[in-house]
Amino acid sequence: WRFVIQLTTEATRLVSLRHEKRSSNRGNRVVVDYAKYNTLCVNIGTLKDITDAVSNYQVTSMYEVVELLLQVFFIDPPNSEDMDPFISTLSDICCSWNIQRVSYEYLDMIIFALTHSPLQQKEQFIHLSDMIKKNEQLSTYNKNITVSREKRITDTEYSKHCFIFKHPCNTNCDRSESKCGFVLRSRKQGNDWIYEVCVDEEEYQETGIHYHDSISAKDICMYCIYSGSSGADKVIDAPHIWWNWWNWWLPDFKNWQFVERYVELDVTDFLIAKQNIVPELVKPGYRVWFNTFNPAKRNME
Repeated sequence: WRFVIQLTTEATRLVSLRHEKRSSNRGNRVVVDYAKYNTLCVNIGTLKDITDAVSNYQVTSMYEVVELLLQVFFIDPPNSEDMDPFISTLSDICCSWNIQRVSYEYLDMIIFALTHSPLQQKEQFIHLSDMIKKNEQLSTYNKNITVSREKRITDTEYSKHCFIFKHPCNTNCDRSESKCGFVLRSRKQGNDWIYEVCVDEEEYQETGIHYHDSISAKDICMYCIYSGSSGADKVIDAPHIWWNWWNWWLPDFKNWQFVERYVELDVTDFLIAKQNIVPELVKPGYRVWFNTFNPAKRNME
């Protein structure tokens, strides 16, 4: 047991050190800025535009890259011979910057939805999505955790979106008056909306949640799922961050309804820390098992 405690403590310390190395991003509480996305949509038209946006830190996750790709392929599908160089360049950039990978589950939802699209370029996009899934710098099956929104608290000035989540580093939390988690606050900024991580204790009053400094804005990608139907019995789900791409890609599906808001939490830091300290903690005669991370069950009610 003392080895498990030591493991957790050391993992927490190493996660903190890795976060300090990314201090320029830690000060930024913004998770979603729709004004930024609107600007990106206007300026993105080619695969090179996307790699340039990633290089210039205008894009913070592969989830955003996928959404931009949906736009590029809809407007002007790139040539097939451009796919490999694009993936190679994007992989190099993401590796050097530690960009958040996109989950297999997220890509599979889009791929399945596009199988119902009448557009010919869907085959090219699905092929590129498969290439992304085969690249470990761009996608993952176990380094992100999906968390659904627990509740929404609305005020006159802003709304609070509450998520319950106990980070693997916080196994020793003894607070019983509230649950581990985090709150995203949405507020109007001009004609657009911005979502920020709440980090101050007073921002968590009456939410039933308390915050640990194990999660930063860079660890989070927020998206929504909508459900559309075609006929009486054909229903599909489609995820998105800011662009309702299904209205163009899936013209036969109507009556799109909001399902729920989700976040993808990047726990790569903890996994790296865990791997780094295993040789130091596991002695002859001892074995240590780690819990696997399972995505939160999605409530589609």
